[in-house]
Amino acid sequence: MNFETNATKDKLKEFRKFVSSSLKDLGLSDNHRDDLVFVCGEALLNIIKISYAGGDDSKTMKIDISKDNNKIILKFFDNGTKLVQEDLLNNPLNSSKESNLSNFFINEIMDEVILEETENWINCVMLSKQLS
Repeated sequence: MNFETNATKDKLKEFRKFVSSSLKDLGLSDNHRDDLVFVCGEALLNIIKISYAGGDDSKTMKIDISKDNNKIILKFFDNGTKLVQEDLLNNPLNSSKESNLSNFFINEIMDEVILEETENWINCVMLSKQLS
């Protein structure tokens, strides 16, 4: 399941609604769904604030949601400022001020936070969570 739209803050509500609905369709509990919708909101806000310097109506961002056995995989795509793996770490000394708290929450909730290579996008951030 995926959703792509303009990289602006006013699109965050649509993304969250898509994420919640998709996770419900995948059979996730309310607790897991709430945590993952929160994480997605933080990740998408980071894309808008950092990769697109506050938003860019002429650019897009995309989320892809999948389930592999009991593992949820969330992939975030954008064509903004190129990231390096250190940008995703929960390390205030190596993160931008705007992403510190978001990175903390994302890394606390998710099992993996990885920057992946992709041909069609500048950035692809993969988050995964093993469900119990």
